[in-house]
Amino acid sequence: MTPCGRPEIYSLRIALPNAGRAKVQLINSARGAIVDETALLDALESNKIAGAGLDVFSSEPLSQTKHPLQKLFKMDNVLLFPHLTFYTKEAMKRLELEVLERCSEVVENYPVIIKSKDPRLLGQGLHVRYIIDEYESLNKPATK
Repeated sequence: MTPCGRPEIYSLRIALPNAGRAKVQLINSARGAIVDETALLDALESNKIAGAGLDVFSSEPLSQTKHPLQKLFKMDNVLLFPHLTFYTKEAMKRLELEVLERCSEVVENYPVIIKSKDPRLLGQGLHVRYIIDEYESLNKPATK
């Protein structure tokens, strides 16, 4: 949002020059509110842009009825995804195993493994072991 409260991409009609509009594809997987969705819908309906791929919306969940963006479901030039695009059987199985492993580490009083490159997590103290990836390990000394 801009300081005046307007969405960052507030008007596709003014933001894009006439030449080239039909080639533009808008992809938003950040936040629904950064795009003026009414302007996006207008631009898609009038073919001012070629298409859109969205997995976030200012009003969620997106619905095929009683939603300001319900027309998107019928547009051939729009791809809609849930924000949980990782949601596969394999990903859920891995997630379940990871959670159970972390719970076991806590119950057994072992250092809890954190698999992340997020620097905000590196400040944690004892009982934590960092693994960045399979090949690189940042092991913090931890006591049992």
